Amino acid sequence: SKKEIHALPYIEAALAFTAQAPEPAAIMLKNSLEVLRNPNEVAAFDQLKVLMRQHSSLFSTSEARDIYMSAINYCIRRHNQGETQYTKEALDLYKEALQKELLLENGLLSKYTYGNINNLAHLVGESDWAKKFLETYRQSLPAIDRENVYKYNIAIHHFRNSEYSLT
Repeated sequence: SKKEIHALPYIEAALAFTAQAPEPAAIMLKNSLEVLRNPNEVAAFDQLKVLMRQHSSLFSTSEARDIYMSAINYCIRRHNQGETQYTKEALDLYKEALQKELLLENGLLSKYTYGNINNLAHLVGESDWAKKFLETYRQSLPAIDRENVYKYNIAIHHFRNSEYSLT
């Protein structure tokens, strides 16, 4: 929430510093913080998307993942406010992050990210892509949860496609 973002130590100093720096990395960091602070900050989001696509390699994998997740969370907040054009934006950002191998931590994909991607794909009508995603990243789920998370998400897939038969 906005209140929590303001509570981050040194955020104002970081924003002041990045506001003065013309480098793409600094601008990305500034915009990443701005979209977290202000869900109506469309210009910062649009600039962040462009820079992420061009310069995410300036950051470590975990830093680039955090930047992508700030943009994805921005989209999800806007989607939750009824702005459905951001649903596809969120999925596209997830796809980019997957392609750049940013979402795996120690070779594992979070069960929450797995489910979020599946849900977004269905919401935008990309059911076939969702099925391929579920199969492709099944083995990337943490072993302890793998089968339950996979079965739950594949059940969602079948339900959303009105595939109710057990045979």
